[in-house]
Amino acid sequence: SGAAAVGIGALLVVAVTPTGFWVSTLGPAYAGTGRLGLAYLAAMAMFGLARVLAAENCVTAGGRATGIAVGITAAGQAIGITIFHHDARSIALVTLAAMTALTMSVGTVTMLRARPAPLASMWLLRPRPVTATHIRWAVAGLTVLGIVVRLLSPHSIWVDEAISIRQARLFPFQESIRALRDTDVHPPLFATVLWLQVHLFGTSQFAVRLPSIVTGSLLVPMLYLAGRDLYNRRAGLAAAALGVFAPFAVWYSQETRMYPLFLLFGVTATWAQARVLKAGGRGAWVVYTLASAALLWTHYFATLQVITQQIVFAVIVWRRHGTRRTSRDGPGILVPWLASLAALTLLAAPLVPFASAQLHAYGTRGGVGFAAQAGDTVATGGHPLLSIYSIGANGVWAVWGYHSDAIVATLVAVWPVGMLVAFLLLGRGWSRSSLLLAATVLVPVLCLFALGTRKENLFEVRYFVGILPGLMLLAGRALTSWLRTTPGMLLGVGLATLTLVVALVDQQLNPSDPRLYDFDGALKHVTAHAQPGDIIVYTPIYLVDVVDYYAPGLPSYGPGPGVLARARSARHVFVVGSFLSDPNVAVDTGALLARLELSRRVVNTFHAPQVIVWELQ
Repeated sequence: SGAAAVGIGALLVVAVTPTGFWVSTLGPAYAGTGRLGLAYLAAMAMFGLARVLAAENCVTAGGRATGIAVGITAAGQAIGITIFHHDARSIALVTLAAMTALTMSVGTVTMLRARPAPLASMWLLRPRPVTATHIRWAVAGLTVLGIVVRLLSPHSIWVDEAISIRQARLFPFQESIRALRDTDVHPPLFATVLWLQVHLFGTSQFAVRLPSIVTGSLLVPMLYLAGRDLYNRRAGLAAAALGVFAPFAVWYSQETRMYPLFLLFGVTATWAQARVLKAGGRGAWVVYTLASAALLWTHYFATLQVITQQIVFAVIVWRRHGTRRTSRDGPGILVPWLASLAALTLLAAPLVPFASAQLHAYGTRGGVGFAAQAGDTVATGGHPLLSIYSIGANGVWAVWGYHSDAIVATLVAVWPVGMLVAFLLLGRGWSRSSLLLAATVLVPVLCLFALGTRKENLFEVRYFVGILPGLMLLAGRALTSWLRTTPGMLLGVGLATLTLVVALVDQQLNPSDPRLYDFDGALKHVTAHAQPGDIIVYTPIYLVDVVDYYAPGLPSYGPGPGVLARARSARHVFVVGSFLSDPNVAVDTGALLARLELSRRVVNTFHAPQVIVWELQ
């Protein structure tokens, strides 16, 4: 406790004025340290706590497991620094991730060690049983760690986020909702939250992403609660630890979109259903009903999870009542289930006319609204139709996040390993909890795959993001039940977490990631070099909102018949191009540059991840 208090105190002191602290203590040469120094300080604070815990474990029954944890952490840190040694920020994040993993692993050993060693005869060194207080502190620590991870290395605002921000800026509120109804394809809950956030706290990058950061961080304790009530505390802690570093969850916790809400409400509904089936209770039914309604108001494809859970209730009602099961099978759920279903129907009813209006507008726009993202060529294996590669690529993204096409293609190519894992599962007993989770994972994937055969863009992991908590919970259960000994469990959870940490670092920092668009860096370059009389020309046309967000003070124009006339009267023209992996966009951008070069010449070219800026004089 003392070591933790010292570390937290130091972080709070430095976090208030990071620049001033480093300048006053180390001199003006460290004025630019900022967040980088804070990351190192957090790493050292965790290292200090890990040393205290490791020392205690070495005089109790946890010395061997601690040695394994230290060895794995050292190897992981060495590999990470070897890969990312060219960038100071990357080294800082690798160090922080390694120290975090070390603290978590030795802390888990401290809680789970079973018997005292001979040196533990002093009362201060005797291992104490794991109590509810220990568990609460562990979950709180994982939650704080989840917040830290989600605050580090955020990526640039991108096109979809800029659209949401533009809609949220509209006033009054009815105008924002009208824009969502007429031009978007999502329910209004997230838009409402973002509208309130924007009009209370402004449109800075941190402000507009705060709801996602908060809800994305709350996923961690909810994973613990769901794992605890579905299985046991160990499974819950393992799932929560995996949820801290899950790259896909971290990515969308740093986006101004509805997906973190999708994740949070999805795992909350799963937890509440587990509580209902385990012990009943009015409170659990209320939580389940509200979480399910919130899911429907967050994303239309969440309907698949809601329907799956309703089918589970129907099957259990049939088994308990249709086969005359006794009360030993659990509390009666027929009447409360019907009441919950009625309440859920009433809560979802106002959404029907709104969705109907959106569907009509969607058809009027010619089906524009569900767009595939970069990297989808891997998902099709180079073929226009969905295939095993589609499932493989989306599975890789869901578990290990977004990576370069080469990495994803390599991982997808080993899909037969999944078949071997499936054979290992044959003959193993499946609990009711595991069947529930498997259903909530498989049904949305299979349904959207079927829909994707009609409209390919619908089979995209963002649209069944709700499967991620189920995957984390199943992984937590497997790691804590298949591995019988405490060192084995720690080793398994540690290795699984390490794969997520490595994947997270690559996802956040690798510029070849096809889903990393640095509009912030590109437009900062433009605003730093632009003078009065300069203009921005962007291509494709849907960059309009992101250009307006990052360069609101510069005249900007999309490709069109009037852009050449405006360019003639400008001093310099900055052409901002993106999505150039799309052949149509690349051809249009090349044609635009060719027309501009008839009267101008390119004097500078600036490259940022997935964005290019041409300066023409």
